[in-house]
Order: sequence, then structure tokens, then C-alpha cells
Amino acid sequence: DGLYRFNGYQYITTGLTSEQSAALDKNTVAVRLRANSEDMYVAIGADPTAAGPSAEKERADSFLLRAGDSVTISVPYGSDSSPAKVAAIQVTAAGTLDIIELALS
Repeated sequence: DGLYRFNGYQYITTGLTSEQSAALDKNTVAVRLRANSEDMYVAIGADPTAAGPSAEKERADSFLLRAGDSVTISVPYGSDSSPAKVAAIQVTAAGTLDIIELALS
């Protein structure tokens, strides 16, 4: 592997409204996300709001992460004044999203 190194950890407890993480470290280039116990919608960006599909349209900036699944995603670089964050919202019940920050080795 060797492409990434551990650069920090945080988590979000999901609820009925979108919850944001703390700002990601400026050296973070990717995150490994894991939905521990429940399905959730996730978004990444400078000021993300996670949302599920609605009757009108599906939010293009959120994706579904199923309980027990994990994914590694590159992080869009924000700026020093607006760093990237992760947001999550529950589908049917509260859960926990693990966020492992990764930097280049």
C-alpha cells in the first residue's frame, strides 16, 4: 500500500439533521469512512450538508454509505480559511461514522 499514512481520527454521530465533522487537517488528502452500525448519507466539502434523495431530486453532493461498509475517498482541498469537512445524516436510525484522515506517505 504505502501511498497514505495515518493523519488523524474523528467520528460523527448521525441524527435527524446533517452533522459536520471538525475541519480536516490541511495535510489530509483522503479519508477512509466507515458506517459502523446504520446506513447514512455522507457529503464532503468546505461546508457540506448531507442529505438523502427527496421527491424532487437526489442531492448530487451526498452519497449513501451502508452499515458496515467503508470507502476511501480523496478530499477536495478547501483553503486555510475554509478547510474540508465531512457531514453525515441518518437514513432511519442514529449511527456512527468513523473518519480516518490520510496524508501522503
